[in-house]
Amino acid sequence: QKILDLNLPFDIVWLIKEGVGKDCFPKQIRFTDFNSNKAVYELSTAKVIVSNIRIGRQARAGWNKKPKQKYIQLWHGSLGIKRVETASKVFEKDSKVFASIYSFIQYDSARTDYAISNSAFESAVFRSDLLYKCHIFEYGHPRNDVFFYPPEKQKQIKEKVYQKLNLARDAKILLYAPTHRDYGGYNYGYFDAKKIQKAAEKKFGGKFIVLIRLHHNLKHRSNNFFDFSDFVIDASNYDDMQELLLSADIAITDYSSCIFDFMLCKKPAFIIANDIERYNNVRGFYYGFEYTPFLIAKNNDELVANIKNFDSVKYQKGVDEFLKSKGCFEDGKASERVVDLIKDIIANKA
Repeated sequence: QKILDLNLPFDIVWLIKEGVGKDCFPKQIRFTDFNSNKAVYELSTAKVIVSNIRIGRQARAGWNKKPKQKYIQLWHGSLGIKRVETASKVFEKDSKVFASIYSFIQYDSARTDYAISNSAFESAVFRSDLLYKCHIFEYGHPRNDVFFYPPEKQKQIKEKVYQKLNLARDAKILLYAPTHRDYGGYNYGYFDAKKIQKAAEKKFGGKFIVLIRLHHNLKHRSNNFFDFSDFVIDASNYDDMQELLLSADIAITDYSSCIFDFMLCKKPAFIIANDIERYNNVRGFYYGFEYTPFLIAKNNDELVANIKNFDSVKYQKGVDEFLKSKGCFEDGKASERVVDLIKDIIANKA
């Protein structure tokens, strides 16, 4: 979007899965099927490659970065509590899985020229656990610039969310966005949407609608986990998570790093998870929940109590202290910095 705003003469190609709607993208972008041979061609002929995931399928299909190409990795999480990649305890307990994934991580990391970080904490994780030996620029994450947009632009995004999800304009949004489990056994029955909705309305006033946003690995099974209704809406297929976060008045998760993006809004955020010990044993945490500004619940009653006892002043102070402790650099200008980097690459200055 920043490239288009600046009217830069770049041919922008987006690799997208077949069947995914394109109406959310600017019209100036070209599309190529993510799984096609054409995707390998586009990757092989691009001057700059930007991704927020590992480029694996295309590498196995024949893509190998050329010396003059530059690969920028934005990554898809930030400040998250759960361990990632080589730090995950999952790999400690299964040597075969670790061996297969480790070689792939090495392959992709070795071809990455620049990684974009939003904090000193994340930069350290990039080095140690994602195996990046490339330049790491602490620019902030472009996806989080949305939280720093001027009020009128934020209002337009919220209007888009309400319109696409057909939400009553006078309703507030409570967003529940749990992550996946490496050990499966999904059961979100411990989240009572009706009870939590009523608690939010009593504490914060107004009418609330609960949006459910499942991890992309699970969104096709959303109807198996929740009984959707007029006040519980499935938002798992909404195309932009940051727009949902921006529009939400309250966010709730278990271990998803989305909550660490949402905290930039300084709006109320809560944790509910009934398997903290097991998750820590299987996946592992970088730090304890007690070091976050979030109130933690293991069941609905505890979550209701946390909503009732929420102290906005204490929470916002906790957010500021947490971001400072992690060395966070988010200021709403990440897109501008990344585009400057791309311009330097195009001009052969980087």
